[in-house]
Amino acid sequence: MSWACIWGTGINMTRYSWMIHTAEEETGEVAGDVYLSLHGLKASTLELKLPRRDFAAGTVEAGIIEVSRDLGELQTGSLRTEDSARSLWTSDWIRVVNLSDGRQWTAQSVDCELGGSCSLIQFARTRDPIDLSNAGSVVRTYELFGRHQGRLVPLAEILRIRAGIKQLTPGAQVLVSDQQSQGFGLGGEPGLWEDLYPGVNPVAYGLDSDKPVLASDGARGWVVDAHYLAMIFGAHWRRVVYGN
Repeated sequence: MSWACIWGTGINMTRYSWMIHTAEEETGEVAGDVYLSLHGLKASTLELKLPRRDFAAGTVEAGIIEVSRDLGELQTGSLRTEDSARSLWTSDWIRVVNLSDGRQWTAQSVDCELGGSCSLIQFARTRDPIDLSNAGSVVRTYELFGRHQGRLVPLAEILRIRAGIKQLTPGAQVLVSDQQSQGFGLGGEPGLWEDLYPGVNPVAYGLDSDKPVLASDGARGWVVDAHYLAMIFGAHWRRVVYGN
């Protein structure tokens, strides 16, 4: 998962969050530049270049795009890779949330072949709209980080989730803190959520509206969504992370 990236300017723009979960197959290679476009009943986007990420096996990347108008009900989309060293890249799922009204859509199993062409993204509306009415009410940011052999390490360096099974480096620990002085300094009151995801309600990622969760890859911060937290800590992840 990664930090927010916003395209475009203007006062009447519509923002969408995106999340891409890469399949568990390990390639050991990066995806190269990735481009995403969205097609709704009202409008479509041009290809938008996503922030450069590894899109490593079994991980979630996330960000934000900003477009000039509401796209309406999402129908399809396209994904393309460029300069990829991989022979294959499969996204288990792609989720898009309209941050104006909370509508969300999910597409399953998008395959990209050698050369960068990918199968058509076919979106379906998922669940009821997210209630985003409390946006901007962040009180405290939590951070997940790792510790191994006495040193601070990024979460992804010690933790992988394959086929729903958590794999933790022997001797390593996954820690959570709401203190800026711990981890990579993402947590605290209010922490760095607004710096990375300005104006975005954490509810869009299944988190409490006033308690977002971040992690770092050592250079940048990214949101840790509820699905990922449940894979790490189980169904009662809120009790582990928030302490309630």
